[in-house]
Amino acid sequence: MPPTNGSFAIKVEGTTVAKFEPNATATGFYDARYPIPAALVGGKARVTVRFDAGEKGRIVLVYGVRVVRARDAQ
Repeated sequence: MPPTNGSFAIKVEGTTVAKFEPNATATGFYDARYPIPAALVGGKARVTVRFDAGEKGRIVLVYGVRVVRARDAQ
């Protein structure tokens, strides 16, 4: 079942790049894309991605995370 509650910030190198909000209309697993500004990852071999629930948020189950270069994401 898709998550029906919980929201959190997606942070890359400490900068919030997106906020996850549940998709109440989803009937199963679904993909979501969150672009990462090149300035946060340029010239780096490794970056840190964090999910931050904040004070009143909740992190729901995440079943996979993948970082893809824009030129490779066709």
